[in-house]
Formats: sequence, C-alpha cells, structure tokens
Amino acid sequence: LRLGPLACGRGRLPPRTRLAAHSRSQHSVARADDVHLRDLFDLPTTTTLGSTWFRHGQPTGLLMESRFVSPKTFRAAGKQAVAEAGKLAQWVLDAQTAEEKRAVVKCLDQLSDALCRVMDVAELVRQVHPDSSWQAAAEDVFSEMLEYMNELNTHVGLYAKLVDVMDDPEIAATLDPVEREVALSFRRDFERSGIHLPASTHARFVELSSSIHDYSREFLRCQSLPPAVGTVAIPVDKLRTLPSEVLVNILQSSSSRKRADGVAIVDVVPDDYTAQYILRDCPDERIREEVYRAWQSGAPSAVDRLERL
Repeated sequence: LRLGPLACGRGRLPPRTRLAAHSRSQHSVARADDVHLRDLFDLPTTTTLGSTWFRHGQPTGLLMESRFVSPKTFRAAGKQAVAEAGKLAQWVLDAQTAEEKRAVVKCLDQLSDALCRVMDVAELVRQVHPDSSWQAAAEDVFSEMLEYMNELNTHVGLYAKLVDVMDDPEIAATLDPVEREVALSFRRDFERSGIHLPASTHARFVELSSSIHDYSREFLRCQSLPPAVGTVAIPVDKLRTLPSEVLVNILQSSSSRKRADGVAIVDVVPDDYTAQYILRDCPDERIREEVYRAWQSGAPSAVDRLERL
C-alpha cells in the first residue's frame, strides 16, 4: 500500500476526481519503477540502484542470499539448515509443559521452513544452473536434505508429540485457526508417510518411497543421454525436399560417405529439430519410419529406470 499526498486529503475530493488523481499517481509510481528496473538490469555501472547489485568484486550470492556465494558455501548452508532443523526437532521432542506444547506447531513450521529455504533453492539450481560445479553441489545438498526430511516425516516421536498437542482439549483451544490448520496439515503429511502403520509395513513403505524417488531422479537425468539408435543413414537425395537451411544444417553437422553404388549417404542424428522436418517433408515412408523410431527410442538406461519405477 502506497500512502502518498492524497492520503492526507481523503474525502475532500469527489469520488471521480479522487480516482483520476489516484490513477495519475499510480502511473507516476509505475514509471519510477520502470526506471529502477531499467537501471538495475541494463545499466549496472550507473550510480543508481543497479550499482549496489552488480559491483565487481563483491559477490552477493545466488538470489541475493549471502549463504549461496559458491558451491562450497552452498553445501555449508545445507549442513547448517539440517543442524538448525535438528535442534528444533529436539525441542519439540522435549516439550513437556503446557506452554511448551502450545509452541510445538510453530516450532514444526519453523523446522519445515529452515529446510525448505535451502532445499527449494537446491532444486532450482540443480535444474537450471549452467555451471556443473553448482549443479553437483545442489544435487548433493538436495539429496542429503531430502534424506533427512524423509527421516523427519517418518519420526514417530514428532508425530506422537503433534497428536498429543492436537488431542489435548486445553491446548487445542488456545491454537488460533491458522495454527490448527497448519497442525492438521502436518498430521496429514505424517500419516501419508505411513507413520501410523505397523513397524514392518512402515519400514517397507519407507523403502519403497526412497526407491521411487531415486528411480524418478535417475530417469529424469537419463533424458539427456543420447537415444539407443545413434544415427539414421539417409541418402542425400531423399532430403532435397527439406527447407534449404535445414538441409544445410544437416549436412554441416552430420558425417557423410558414399556407398559402393556411388550414392551419397548422410548419417543423421534424429534430434527434435531435424526429425520433425524429415517427418514432415521427406517423401520416403521407410525413411520417415526409421527416423521416427530412432527419434522416439529412449536410452537403455532410461528405459531400465522407468521399468524399475
């Protein structure tokens, strides 16, 4: 909410006039914001807001977070978050008095936040960061923290303490609506993790959940691997109907040779770009089928992970 000069004269102007004046004010604010954004992203060497973000020699960390300055500090942030969560978890387990139990829901919320503030960044970084050292660090941080979070999600003591708080009429009566909703959400999450199952069934549930997660991640990682069929041998004459720029790109990026009968052959890698043009424009049905099969065939390791999953 922006409180400008108009706030001092509330009610003094007719409604239509106040609306017009408010629109002009908002337009001025928007233009000022545009200037700041332009300076921030386009003029980092100016003396405006951008200079404090992009000054050389002063790394600010990913997302302006000082804990994420380098892969090393990123790993340290993960360990720090786990340590912080561990202390909070122990506090919940030790809560005995009514006053301490009333704070259990808030403490669990803080515990979840301590982990997610790092895990969510790790998930983003491992997916989109262009630097492999950052990707590796994010992968390590995410895996370690996810393992710890799964331990918490199946921690019988934390679940029992939460149920104790929720089922105590005197304590439950002191929780506001938001706290009650948060407590119910945590309880449902615990029970979705099979915490209320018999010990042997619960252990099997945890084992299967861990395998599902591992195979899912490995399957996604395998999507970047080359397909089982590396190339498709196609006579160059069969590609003449493709757009000229596509054909030139194929010839420049593929190996070529001549058969014994003198026909020029090009070994085409059926990536998305090339395959779609061949399927659309190549008149030879057999070649289209070969390209389609090669294009749609997954890496053997990806197929294996999918079948295991």
